[in-house]
Amino acid sequence: MIRKTFSQQRELKGVSTTKMAADLGITESHLRGIERGRNNPTLKLAFQISKYLGSSLEELFGDAS
Repeated sequence: MIRKTFSQQRELKGVSTTKMAADLGITESHLRGIERGRNNPTLKLAFQISKYLGSSLEELFGDAS
């Protein structure tokens, strides 16, 4: 559910993983890993992603239960 929300937020913003990763200064594979739940972002990167997508940390990374 969290991964779906993450990708939905990115898609609603109309941004590709390539563009978002470049804007955040990370590799596309790292961003895709975060989006799929395989990689964990640092707290700093989590805040950057949250700000970039205009969503709260809880919306993007919070407990889905």
